[in-house]
Amino acid sequence: MVEKGIAVEFQPCMNPEVTWREYQRGVLTETGIAMNPTASYVFKLCDGTHSIAEITKSYQHAYGLEPDVADEDVVMIIRELTEQKVLLASQAS
Repeated sequence: MVEKGIAVEFQPCMNPEVTWREYQRGVLTETGIAMNPTASYVFKLCDGTHSIAEITKSYQHAYGLEPDVADEDVVMIIRELTEQKVLLASQAS
């Protein structure tokens, strides 16, 4: 299934070549990408074992969002972090 241009069965994972640190206000990568708490929440779930659908559901519940808002946020975050090579996309097996 494809939602807003991203297949929801994909399991995004952190790029092992990019190091990052967690701070009180979010995450900062060695490549200079700074993430606020909500983007950090999504990023930390991108461990290669969670599908985009699972990440979206968790994000929705954690922040008390409507499904459409959560979908839009998660897709935007994952798309941006993938474009910045902070995340890699792998297909669920």
